[in-house]
Amino acid sequence: ANAWDGPISLSVVVPSDNFNAAINEAKAKVSNDSNKDLRKGLKDPFKIFEKLSAHFIYRNVNGCMGGISTTIGRQYDRLYPINVARNVARLLYAVMKLIVKKIKISLMPRTRRSLYDAYKRGDAIEFHGKYVNGAHSIPGLKDWFERNVTNPSLSTILSYKRHNWEPQFVALSTIPFHDENFPYSIRDNTELRWEMCRLNYTFQLVDDLFMVHPGIKTKVGKLEKLKKIARRSFHYALQQFNRRMDMCCQQTKSICPRFQA
Repeated sequence: ANAWDGPISLSVVVPSDNFNAAINEAKAKVSNDSNKDLRKGLKDPFKIFEKLSAHFIYRNVNGCMGGISTTIGRQYDRLYPINVARNVARLLYAVMKLIVKKIKISLMPRTRRSLYDAYKRGDAIEFHGKYVNGAHSIPGLKDWFERNVTNPSLSTILSYKRHNWEPQFVALSTIPFHDENFPYSIRDNTELRWEMCRLNYTFQLVDDLFMVHPGIKTKVGKLEKLKKIARRSFHYALQQFNRRMDMCCQQTKSICPRFQA
């Protein structure tokens, strides 16, 4: 809210059991006028409510066909439907540019020089550098830091050669939606980059534009248990994804990496 003047679309996934109470609680948290974190630093604290739209999502406990959930079904219900949430947020906002990243802004570096200073001190690292090493690495980062800021350019093309690379990017809202077959959290966000590669999109490093995420994540924690539950769904999703890509974009198969977990 402090750094983005456009609309903000928020998806909130609430539990299916007693969802009315869950929705009311979530609505109270979103709209609470005393929420200092939400409005911190804004000249007009209530302006946030003019550009924020919140969308609440829950799963029908009886399923689409009205059947009774099985033990396996309930187990899969533990998985957060992250791509459904992403797509709902994208569908219900009105702006042509999209930032594909969850952003929380505080007092952070605002210039490339101050970011480089923080990077050299170890106060800033590549996103998830200690959590999923290499997944968000930026080729030519040192050159980018030291580039002449008076002559900015868009000349650096980044080839998509690694299946686990998940670059953060800004794009038009006409890019594909997330594939909702992919479960949280096995390549649920990476798959969008895979599809963009197969559709022959180009990733380009932009001069003097960056995002900063506060905090450094270091532990996987409970995600490992969720990944075990999700693995079967992932293999199905990957199979369907590859089949769909081969039908639409056979000509790009050789220029993209082999997609895998």
